[in-house]
Amino acid sequence: MRFKAALIDLSGTLHIDGQAIPGAVAALERLRAAQLPCRFVTNTTKDTVDSLVMTLQTLGFGISKDEVFSSLSATRQLLKQRDLRPLLLLDRRALPEFDDVPQHDPNAVVVGLAREAFNYDSLNRCVAECGCYSLGHEEFGASPGRGDHLIGLGHDLWRLLCTPCWAPF
Repeated sequence: MRFKAALIDLSGTLHIDGQAIPGAVAALERLRAAQLPCRFVTNTTKDTVDSLVMTLQTLGFGISKDEVFSSLSATRQLLKQRDLRPLLLLDRRALPEFDDVPQHDPNAVVVGLAREAFNYDSLNRCVAECGCYSLGHEEFGASPGRGDHLIGLGHDLWRLLCTPCWAPF
C-alpha cells in the first residue's frame, strides 16, 4: 500500500520537553526525500504555532508554519467563522495566536490548560460577562441567556461548569 501523506503529532513523536526524539529528524528527512507530504498536528494549548515551529526548527526539523495545525489554530478558525469574540482563559504564551480575533464584549469563552487562568475570578468573569452558569444550574437545562458559547480545549471540566454555554466543535 502506498501512502499519500503523513499526519504527524508533534509532542511525543518528534520532541519531548524541548528535546528532539532520537532519530526523528532523520525519519522526517526520509519522508521528505520520498516526497511524502507531511502535516503536523498538536493539541497543545500553551504554545502558538509560531513558537512551536521555531522550537522545532531549532531542534533541526525542516517544518514550516503552513504545515502545522494546532488546537489553537482550529479554535481561532472556528471563532472567526462563527463571528465569536472570546474571553480567553489560556496560558499567556498562547494569547498571541488570537491577536487577530476581536475580543471586546465577549460572547464566547475559550479554555485551555492554564492554571493561572483557571480560578474563581475567571469563573466569575465568565458569569458576569458571558452569561455562563455554574454546575447544577437548573439541572443543566436550557437557561435564559445570550446564547453564549464555551469552547473547551483539552478537558471537559468547563463543559460541566458552564453546560448551557457549551459549543462543541
